[in-house]
Amino acid sequence: MEDNKDFDYVVGKLPRKNKDGKDITEDKIGKGGRRRDDGTVSSMVYDLEVVDNNPLEKVDKPDPPQRVHREYVEERSPKRNDEMTLGQRFAVEVTGAVVERLLDYAEYKITEGIDNWIENRRRKKEQEKIEARKEYIRQHRAKQEEERRNVAKAQQKKVEEKQRTKIINSIPDEVGEAYSQYSIDMTSEQAQKELVDAFILYIISAKKIWNVKHANIVDTPEKVADINNMIEKLSNPELLTSINQILDKNPALLEDWQSMALVGVFGREVVMNSKYIPIEKDDLYKALSVDSDNK
Repeated sequence: MEDNKDFDYVVGKLPRKNKDGKDITEDKIGKGGRRRDDGTVSSMVYDLEVVDNNPLEKVDKPDPPQRVHREYVEERSPKRNDEMTLGQRFAVEVTGAVVERLLDYAEYKITEGIDNWIENRRRKKEQEKIEARKEYIRQHRAKQEEERRNVAKAQQKKVEEKQRTKIINSIPDEVGEAYSQYSIDMTSEQAQKELVDAFILYIISAKKIWNVKHANIVDTPEKVADINNMIEKLSNPELLTSINQILDKNPALLEDWQSMALVGVFGREVVMNSKYIPIEKDDLYKALSVDSDNK
């Protein structure tokens, strides 16, 4: 290697990607490696190696002999009109006219197809807007209807609660709690049973109390009014209707001792041939030895 050279030729490796794997081959090559537009280094040269010759200069090497294959094609110049026969000229003209018509038709169909596609797309978007509007209106109406039903249910619940409270206040306290539970869930057999039990126990209790109070004692207007008030509570239309409906659908809710007790109170069977015989207001008056004319 010559010692009087002012510089050496070197070759090295220059990364094509940065450390994040991003391609940086678009960065300019400058001193020390690739540089960004702001002049900072994006990658540096490494593995430098000194070489004897300028690597940019090509070494002349003889080209290997090549076999040349030539294919001779006979060129024919197109015939001029004056060289064509009348039939050939006619065929050319007809063919040209047909091709021109076909091209015009193709252009028309392509244009028509594009116009149809654009129109169909516009109609589709318009239809989608209409459907979206219909769906919005449907959902809005459904929401309004649901809100209306909820308001109606709330109002109905208040009315029922008010009515239930009114009924409970007008029937004996011993039956009121059972009736309250029954009115909440009328389909519950347990609630039905508890209401029937409370009603029958109160009738039996009222009968015993009346017998004790009026044994060998002449009735007074005050006592008559007191027993009439007791019967009015027992014969509350909602209460009596509920008892009769429950036992009419399910006479089996009456236990044997209850049936026997009611026979003792009313002087008649309340269930005959598995069929319930309703309790009437007159039955309550007669059972408590009060003339029904006092009603």
